[in-house]
Amino acid sequence: MRATAFLLLAAAALVVVACDLLGTGPPRSLEVGNGTNLAISVTVNGADIAIVAAETSRRLDAGELPHLPWRIEARTAGGRLVASLDVTDAAFVMTANSAAGAVALLDMLCGRLVIWAGAAPPSLPAPPPGPLVPCDP
Repeated sequence: MRATAFLLLAAAALVVVACDLLGTGPPRSLEVGNGTNLAISVTVNGADIAIVAAETSRRLDAGELPHLPWRIEARTAGGRLVASLDVTDAAFVMTANSAAGAVALLDMLCGRLVIWAGAAPPSLPAPPPGPLVPCDP
């Protein structure tokens, strides 16, 4: 019985690995849209991954990222945490009627920061009226 259970688990793991290698399913990537006038450093699971320059976007592909789950943090050059996001396999699930995803959105006085991972691009609201998050120098 143990041998059968082990073989079933091994077969399931092989299918998951094959799907990743063959590119089936949504790609495991992370998008950072930095519409602010600040450089933003991005860490994933505590490791420095990228610095996204002011008013640019950056796509980080699977080869640049650790295995899921991800704990993503975005910080200013001064070290201030401005956004964080947790991403699991569930963010990459796509069905006939819906697609999952994970998004962090921050509207600041100096622009908008969007961090996104998932099966479909997010639909983003307009910036809110009223006071926005201040920017640091």
